[in-house]
Amino acid sequence: MEPGQHKPQFLCYNGDIVPFGSLIDPLNRSFQYGDGLFESMRSSGAYVPLLSHHLYRLREGMRALGMNELSFPFDEAIQNAISRLLHRNKYLKAARLRLTVFRKAGGFYSPESNDVEFIIIATPLDSRKFVLNERGLILGLFNEIPVVPSPLTRIKATSALRFVYAAQWAKNQKFDDCVLINQQGNMVETTSSNLFILHENTLYTPPITDGCLPGIMRETVINVCRKIGIEVVTNKSLEPAILNEAKEFFLTNAIHGIRWVVAFEDNGYYHRFSQQLVEQLNSYIKLNE
Repeated sequence: MEPGQHKPQFLCYNGDIVPFGSLIDPLNRSFQYGDGLFESMRSSGAYVPLLSHHLYRLREGMRALGMNELSFPFDEAIQNAISRLLHRNKYLKAARLRLTVFRKAGGFYSPESNDVEFIIIATPLDSRKFVLNERGLILGLFNEIPVVPSPLTRIKATSALRFVYAAQWAKNQKFDDCVLINQQGNMVETTSSNLFILHENTLYTPPITDGCLPGIMRETVINVCRKIGIEVVTNKSLEPAILNEAKEFFLTNAIHGIRWVVAFEDNGYYHRFSQQLVEQLNSYIKLNE
């Protein structure tokens, strides 16, 4: 089932399971100022395999934004809340999870409190494990709003207008997604994923310093590749021209794992390595049907 086509019955608010749609605060700081951050995660059964990695990045973001980390529950309490939410909604095969953290209401741009609240929403998925997309993605190059690397580009923030604008552009151009570039013209990421390029038996991915999100799946794929002996270059800026000679081009995120790209501008790509890597990824994080 594609996320977004199924409305859950319940959500988790500050650890309590409440009916979906019963909760909206017009003074919510994420709603008013984008003063929040989130993690998108994938569950297998009632378990989230990479939860500790997501929560580590989330807490790093909270500290960077001056939020009170101690007002947010420990990992075990979050896993327990997720498990209860999945059981209540009967999403016991697999689910997409969004954990959103926001500062408590109060104040204008300057908040009255740095304590946080959180919401967890789940939507069902069809497969416990990652499955490579049958149809390769078609991507375009989006250069209308260049990415400016900063401490904020390392945070998965609820204020995501640049990504919304780019996603709308891609949709209007009949692309599945688009590649974002920074002010130097180097590739950064897409609207929802990190990107990888296989060129001459070496895997390349843009460096974090060029403005991409330090994705959890990005880190996991790097670890998997190095474990199986594939060289991965993570510190070299990548111009779009490298895609003219690349063998494979694929995207990674926590929900889909790996998705292969079949076409970018006038270039076409294979997916043999991507298919093998999906199998290695499922084995690495112990995902099975």
